[in-house]
Amino acid sequence: MTDRFDLESLMRSVKAVIGDRPWSTAIGQLGTLVAEHAATADAAAAFELYYAHWRSMPGTDPRRPGFAGHLLQLVPLMRQSGPCCTLEQAQELAAAARTVPDPQWQAHITGVLALVVVHDAAATNADPELLEKAVEDLGAASRLLPATDGTTATTATAFRIGRAVARAEHARLRGGEGELDVSIEELTAARRGLTDRPDDQAYLTCYIACLRVGRAYLGRDEEAVHRYIREQEIALARLPRHHPGRDSAESWLAANRTMLRSLTFQRTGQSWPGPRPRLDARKRPDPTDPHALVQTAVEMIAGAGDDGDREATAEAIGLLREALEQCEEGGEHWMRCAAQLATAHLIQSGLVRWEPKPLSHLSPAGREIIAHTDRAISLLRRVRRLAEGPAHPMWTGVGCLLANALRSRSMMMPQFRTAAAARLGKESREIGLAALSGLAWNVLLQSGTGHAMEAGSRAMEETCLDVARWCVLDGELEDAVLALDSGRALMLHAAQVSATGCSRLPPSPRSPGRCGPSAPTRSSTWCRRGNWCCRRGGAGRFPAPR
Repeated sequence: MTDRFDLESLMRSVKAVIGDRPWSTAIGQLGTLVAEHAATADAAAAFELYYAHWRSMPGTDPRRPGFAGHLLQLVPLMRQSGPCCTLEQAQELAAAARTVPDPQWQAHITGVLALVVVHDAAATNADPELLEKAVEDLGAASRLLPATDGTTATTATAFRIGRAVARAEHARLRGGEGELDVSIEELTAARRGLTDRPDDQAYLTCYIACLRVGRAYLGRDEEAVHRYIREQEIALARLPRHHPGRDSAESWLAANRTMLRSLTFQRTGQSWPGPRPRLDARKRPDPTDPHALVQTAVEMIAGAGDDGDREATAEAIGLLREALEQCEEGGEHWMRCAAQLATAHLIQSGLVRWEPKPLSHLSPAGREIIAHTDRAISLLRRVRRLAEGPAHPMWTGVGCLLANALRSRSMMMPQFRTAAAARLGKESREIGLAALSGLAWNVLLQSGTGHAMEAGSRAMEETCLDVARWCVLDGELEDAVLALDSGRALMLHAAQVSATGCSRLPPSPRSPGRCGPSAPTRSSTWCRRGNWCCRRGGAGRFPAPR
């Protein structure tokens, strides 16, 4: 009879089942295999059994480190059956497993722990610095595994993919667009090595296209968004129904289609033509998983806002409230959940039919709009206080949202409450101006020259001009000038860091002042500044930018 606590034997069985097959074809059998070996209801329950057994082992037992390492390697598989293994438990297992004096084993444990961290969305949302360490650990672990051994080479590939995913998630939380581009390049390179695993290659294609959609959306490139969505649709058609990432890929596609509809509406003022794809997001998520509740709510809101579905938005608000109650107040995850809940309240207030008339704020519709707006403002004020300053990635977004909400609320005031309306208007201007400092911080963070220009352009277009308009309407012309100057400074900085190499070098002694609108010569070429620049001649001898 097989000893159910013999995890080394279980690991050999798992590797035999996987073999050369795609992960998606083996995942169903693996969960059953682990549950049968442990004699538990499912693989997630097996973790609790094995973890308790490991804790009961004497510290002097020589089998204890190996048991901890094998159990940690099984965690990603066990999580397919349900939530199990907290971050603290995973770190505890890794610390014990690393006592084995084998560099390759230690690299493997370091990489597996980093993967567990990357897939723990609740922990990484609460502490994005965990993703920074995961990127470092996965890179170091993949370099220490030999490429000659087939098994370790496959593991090293998984670690490289995990590192790119961690980098992309960190960019999402911290707003690093250059970091996101590096992640896309790494994932694209890793995808080329998955030709023998078409299912996993299709899933990775969906993920890469999703990242590219987000990148193109930031640049307001509607054509690129449409192209990458088409790539997602083609890859999704190749992804088997039983693939463990199928639901995630479908959710990404639905959200990206919403982005495309938003860009189309901004350009044409018209809604998306034809029937809108409906998002199957009404499957009840795990009520004990705040991250799952938030994800489901966000997916529901994405479609409900366009379709005017107040019932779906109300249900999403309920899910977000459940999630918020489970988050530690003041933490990063609580802040993000609260901001999402405030956004849902503002969307719901916009879906209420209301005609502004004298005393219309006393009507049922008016009271409902005001109630949703006030709840959103209260949440956003708390989140903004916790963000503390422009260095926080949520400072700008929350500030802009709060400024707009306060502006809307001031317009709902009855005519006899002009003083209260003026106070809200003043607060909206002040918060909007403060949010501009966060935009400046964001421009400075962008490492790539093109990224700085894009960030500066979006800042000027989306926030600076809006705040300036508010100031003009309120008769605060000095504040309007301040807002416009802030936007102009951002654009000048972006243009400076985007300057080409030829514009930064001094003029050639042989052709002083060559960079200008003068006639071309044989040694000239057209530069990005729209001027003729020296290509080879002169002391600099620099190639023209292409």
